[in-house]
Amino acid sequence: MPDTDSDEDTRLALKKTVFRLWDKDCDGVLKREEMLQVARCVGFDGSEEEWGDEYTQVCAENTCNADEGMSEDAIMKLLDDKSETGCWLSNAALEKVLEHALEEEAPSGPLTTAVTSDDGPAPAGGGP
Repeated sequence: MPDTDSDEDTRLALKKTVFRLWDKDCDGVLKREEMLQVARCVGFDGSEEEWGDEYTQVCAENTCNADEGMSEDAIMKLLDDKSETGCWLSNAALEKVLEHALEEEAPSGPLTTAVTSDDGPAPAGGGP
């Protein structure tokens, strides 16, 4: 039988990590631009202007002030809400959000040996 407490703990940790990722200004709430990231994860493909109307509606449905943003508690509930007005994401989907964010932050291009080598810089011309 699966350990549901452990599953719930894992899900809560994933949701909190994703919230911190989305909360770009670290103010403890997700405002319009930050919430657009959530909306994109659950399939919103409208324009930023269209999102403005949706955002106001989502805030009203979750008893949040659109000018102040959505609290972490409100987001936690929203991510568990499987209704038409919710933004439910499975644990696998939450993990993909985190993986995607890590890929975006990873340095691009190959690392050079000069960065990690203790032998000093490579000789000019590439030969010994």
